[in-house]
Amino acid sequence: MGGVIEFIEIGQMVYLEADSVITNFVKDKTQLKGARNLGQYVKILQREHRFSSSATVCSLT
Repeated sequence: MGGVIEFIEIGQMVYLEADSVITNFVKDKTQLKGARNLGQYVKILQREHRFSSSATVCSLT
């Protein structure tokens, strides 16, 4: 399994969206995929940054 690892700053994320066990990150109009589920990202983002979430979406507030 290969791929490209891309790091983005928190402020560049518009929102995160659950897609089964994958999380879609939207940065401007670019869509990136994360290998963890949305819940794992939500725990970090709500603790350290101003993100809110619903069942399937997490967005910057």
